Amino acid sequence: MKRVFIAGATGYLGRFICAEYQRRGWYVIALVRKTSRAQRISADQLIEAQATQPATLEGLMAGADLVISCLGITRQADGLGYWDVDYQANVNLLHEAERAGVGRFAYIHVLRAAEMAHVPLVAAKSAFVNELQNSSLATTVIAPTGYFSDMGDFLKMAKAGRVWLFGDGSKRINPIHGADLALATADAIEAGSKWCDIGGPDIVTQKELAELAFTCLGKPSRIVFLPDVFRRLALRLLPLVTPRRISGPARFFLSAIAHDMVGAQHGTHHLKDHFESSLGVTKQYVRSTPMRKGKDHEPRACWRNRRPDLRSHIHFRLCPASHSAGPIGLRNEQHRRGSGSSIQPNQSSGDDHMEHRHLHRERARTCSVGCRTSGTVEKGLGGMEHYHSDLWHNLDNTGLGCRNDRQCGH
Repeated sequence: MKRVFIAGATGYLGRFICAEYQRRGWYVIALVRKTSRAQRISADQLIEAQATQPATLEGLMAGADLVISCLGITRQADGLGYWDVDYQANVNLLHEAERAGVGRFAYIHVLRAAEMAHVPLVAAKSAFVNELQNSSLATTVIAPTGYFSDMGDFLKMAKAGRVWLFGDGSKRINPIHGADLALATADAIEAGSKWCDIGGPDIVTQKELAELAFTCLGKPSRIVFLPDVFRRLALRLLPLVTPRRISGPARFFLSAIAHDMVGAQHGTHHLKDHFESSLGVTKQYVRSTPMRKGKDHEPRACWRNRRPDLRSHIHFRLCPASHSAGPIGLRNEQHRRGSGSSIQPNQSSGDDHMEHRHLHRERARTCSVGCRTSGTVEKGLGGMEHYHSDLWHNLDNTGLGCRNDRQCGH
């Protein structure tokens, strides 16, 4: 069985490459910094080591036929910079691969690196590629256009109401899904290619990308075009006014959007489907996240009315499971008092108040769906104020909340 050693296995692309090579029947060895962060990686063996420390790599690649490095950092952390990781850590891997006699070394680079040599992240990667091409090993360099995950910034801006673009938005890109890139990378390595510019199946302009984000959200497009001089000014000012962990990725992004980032078309995943899938996950997360008591969460308070008969019996409820809202006191007496019961406006005994509280708590414990509804503060039938909350009863059940689209049955 062939063996592949994959560095950067916990990253976005690294996970897909591990899965692709396992699918092809290779023995996958994944290099990780911490095994505790390596959950759900498709690997036969996890090796914990620090690529920035050459001594920890000694002997790890013995018997490997192929080394693939996806190693790199986007945001600088732990006191490490681009030259520590994107350059030196990869050099350490290359030297160990040479000592182990590995058959081929593949590296994930960036597209149009020559035009972005002034960007620190790209400069460090390009310096390593020079070392790699001077190596005695057979090599493959993969230069992707951009990941689907990076396009999420357009979706975030669209959610906020506007997408901001520099210039006229005519620059083109064909971003690629991680699974498609992993497949194309494995094919290129198998074919013995030395360099491949790889992109996804759909080529779009930045303006079309912004419009797609609004379309997936079901909103009218609101795009603001800024003169490109502001982009160039930002490139000059960012290193002076922001820390490296912010200015580094920002300078890369601002430089990349000034070019057509188009590679050879590969894959079957489309950006529209990715956006819609992301929105679906977001909606499910929002529906399954508990609301908390507080002034920022509405609707939560009862209808404050001076008439005690209305104040005692009308409060509002929002149920994410049924996507409906309304005055429970008017439309759902069964929820408050049980089937066949009714409440008269002037009925105000202390026994009724206690019965009401007991009924609510009993239904909270027995609801099998776990619908998270907004809490309300209600004046009890006996004049006592208590916190009335359907949303916490899920903690007594699964803690997951209502995750289906049918009417909650409590």
